[in-house]
Amino acid sequence: FKPCAIDACVHSYCGSPAASCAVDETRIATVVTAMPIDRRSYRDRLRRARGAPTHVLDVRIATLGSGDVIELRMPATAMVAALKDTLHSHLGVLEFEQQLVIGETILREEQILADLGGGPETPLQVTMVRTPRRLAVSGSDDHTLRLWDLESGKTLTEFIGHRDWVSCVAVNWATQRALSGSGDGTLRMWDCASGEMLLEFQGHTGPVSCVEVDWQGQRAISANHDKTLRLWDLRMGESLGEMRGHSNRVMCVSVEWSLHRALSGSYDRTLCLWDLETCSRIKELKGDATWVICVAVDWPSQRALSGSLEGTLRLWDLQIGQSIRTLVGNHGWVTCEAVDWVAQLSVSGSYGSILHVWDLQRGQILQELRGHDGPVLCLDADWASRRAISGSEDQTLRLWTLTTGVDDMGQAPAIATRVLRGHRGNVQAMSVDWSSNSVLSGSRDSTLRLWDLASGSLIREFW
Repeated sequence: FKPCAIDACVHSYCGSPAASCAVDETRIATVVTAMPIDRRSYRDRLRRARGAPTHVLDVRIATLGSGDVIELRMPATAMVAALKDTLHSHLGVLEFEQQLVIGETILREEQILADLGGGPETPLQVTMVRTPRRLAVSGSDDHTLRLWDLESGKTLTEFIGHRDWVSCVAVNWATQRALSGSGDGTLRMWDCASGEMLLEFQGHTGPVSCVEVDWQGQRAISANHDKTLRLWDLRMGESLGEMRGHSNRVMCVSVEWSLHRALSGSYDRTLCLWDLETCSRIKELKGDATWVICVAVDWPSQRALSGSLEGTLRLWDLQIGQSIRTLVGNHGWVTCEAVDWVAQLSVSGSYGSILHVWDLQRGQILQELRGHDGPVLCLDADWASRRAISGSEDQTLRLWTLTTGVDDMGQAPAIATRVLRGHRGNVQAMSVDWSSNSVLSGSRDSTLRLWDLASGSLIREFW
C-alpha cells in the first residue's frame, strides 16, 4: 500500500484542486495513522459508503460435470477475461475452453466483474462449462507458429519471435507448452494459451533440423546444421551439454530417455550413438554411401533402420555398431519411413514416388505402392489396421492398405484406396489420428487441411 495510492484515493474522495493540497496532506496523515491493519477492508468500506465498487470481489466458481468448486478473490474492476486467466492458472483449463455462465447468461470476456452482481457478503456465483477443443500447432516459413481450433478453423494464438523459418515443433497438451526449432538457430518455449514466449534456447550456430522432448524429465535434444546436437534443460533454458562428432549437418535423431541414449544421422554418411549422461559419443556407425535422412530405433532389441540418399535402407545392430542388412530397391532417395518392430515390417517413401513395404528379416520387398506423381515427402502407418498414408510433391495425400507379411503378398492392393486432392503445393507434413479417421496436412501452399480418411473428403481448410 503506497503513499501515492493514498494520495489518489484522497484526491478522488475530496475532489479538490491543487489549491487544497495543504488540507489534503493533513487528511492523508490522519488516514494513515488511523487506518486499521486490514487496509484493503477499510478502503472497501469507504468505497461502499460512497456507492463505488469495492476493491475486491469474492467469486465462487462451480465446474459443471465434476462438481468441483473454487473460490477466488478478484479485483472488482477486473474483466471476465482476467477471471478466465486465473482459472487457467488454478485448474489448467485453457481460456478458450472455458464458458462462464451466470444463470442462463454466457459471460463476455469484456464484462466487468463488479457489474455482474455479488456483494460484500455474497460471492458472485459463476458456473464454468468446459468445452474441450481439438487443437493443432503448426510452424511456418513466415517465422511464426499458430495454434488452431480444428472445429472452427480459427487461429486461437499466434506465436511471434523466431527470426527465420520454423523447422520443427513438439507440444505437451497437458501443460499447454510448445517447443519449436528454427532456421534462426534457436529453440523457443511457448505458452499455448497466451502465445507468450517463455524461454529462448541459444547455443547453436546453424538452423535446427529436429527436436525430441522428454516433457516429464523437462529435457530436450536438438539436431542442427552446425554438425552438433545439444541437450537442454527446459526449466532453465540452458544447454546441459553439446555433442560433437559429426562432420556435416545432423538431420535426424531418435532418443530413449530412460536409457540415456540417442542415435543421430547426418549428411556425413554416419550414425552416432550417444551417452546423454556425459554427452559423449559411444559408437560411430559407418556404411551409408551418402547422406542419412531418417532413422528409427527399437531400443529393447538394439536395432535401428536408417534411410539415405543412396536409395537404400540399412538395418543396424547397435551393440556391435555394424550394418547387418541392406535393403535395396527404392527408386531414388529414401525420404521417410515407418517401422513395426514386432512384425519386422517397414514402409518407406522415396524421391522416386513409390512406397515399399519391407520384410526386415529377409530384406525383401513385399509390396510396391504406386500412384504418386512426385517424390514422397512424409508418411505415417497404423500397423494394427494395416493402413498407411503418404504426402507428396504431387500435392496429394494417398491412403494405402498394407500387406502383413510373406503369406499375404499379392493380397493387398498396390494402388491407393483414397486420394486426397486439394492442396496447391507440396504436402510436407502431416499429423494422423487413426482412431477418428482424420489427418491434418501441411503444404507449401501455406494452408493446412483436415481430411476424413473414411470418405476421403475435405473437412476444413486453414489459412
